[in-house]
Amino acid sequence: MKISKKDIRASFSRASETYDSSAWIQQEVNRLLLKQLPSAKIKDILEIGCGTGSLTVEIASKLSPDRLVAIDISSGMLSMAVKRIGRRCGKIHLVCSDGENIALRPGTRFDLLVSASTMQWFKDLGSSVHLLCHEYLEENGLLVAAFFGKNTLKELSLAISDAFADREVLLPPELFPEFSSLFGMFGCLFTHLEIRRKVIVKEYQDLLQLLRHLKMTGVSPGGRPPLLTSPGALSRLERCYLERFGTIRAGFEIIFMKGRKR
Repeated sequence: MKISKKDIRASFSRASETYDSSAWIQQEVNRLLLKQLPSAKIKDILEIGCGTGSLTVEIASKLSPDRLVAIDISSGMLSMAVKRIGRRCGKIHLVCSDGENIALRPGTRFDLLVSASTMQWFKDLGSSVHLLCHEYLEENGLLVAAFFGKNTLKELSLAISDAFADREVLLPPELFPEFSSLFGMFGCLFTHLEIRRKVIVKEYQDLLQLLRHLKMTGVSPGGRPPLLTSPGALSRLERCYLERFGTIRAGFEIIFMKGRKR
C-alpha cells in the first residue's frame, strides 16, 4: 500500500472546513502534548503540521515565542489557520510545506521543534526526524512530538480481515510507526529520551459514523477502499465488526516522544 503526498495534501484540504468540528482525537492529542511543553518562554519554535492552527495558538499563548514558524502540507488547512490566528499573533509565520522536505533559510535554528498528529504520515520517520533536528534544531534544543501508531484503528482492520478474508485491504495505520522500533531509531539522537504510548477508545453509533469521522478529519487519503464503497459490503463489514467486538469501537494509539538533541 502506498499513500502519496499528493493524496495526503488533497485529503486534508478537502477536510479543512469540517476538521475542527470532528477532530476530537486530535484535540485530545493537542491537550496532552501541551502538558509536555516547558512552562517558561521559548524564543524560537518550529511546528510541523499545524493544521487549522488550534495548537499553534495554544503554543504561542503558553510560551510567548519571539518567532513561531508553523508549517503544513495542506493549503486548505493553512487557510483555516490564517482565519483562526488573524492579527492576534503577529509573531506566527505560516508556511505551506511538506514537513519532510521543508526549505527554510540556511542557518535557521529553533529552540523547540513540536509536532502533533503529523509524523505518522512521514514516509521515512527516522531519516526525516534526524534531518529536521540536524538542520533546524539548536544544540540541546527540545523536540516534543505526538503521533499515531500502527495499532490505531486495529479493530477496523481486524473486522475487514474477517469480512473479506479472500481480499487484502490495508488501512493507512498499517504504515504508521511501530512503538517498539522508536528507541532504536532515535536513541542516539536525543539525551533523556522519553517515549510512551496511550490508547484512547471511542465507540460509534454505527460503521458509517466511524467512516464519516475519518473522512471529515482527512485521515483517509485516497478515499475509502473500493471494496467498501457498496452498501452490501458495508453491511457485511458492520456485521463482522459487531460479531467480533460487540460494538463499533475504534482504538487510537498515540505515541508521545520527548528529548533533547545531543
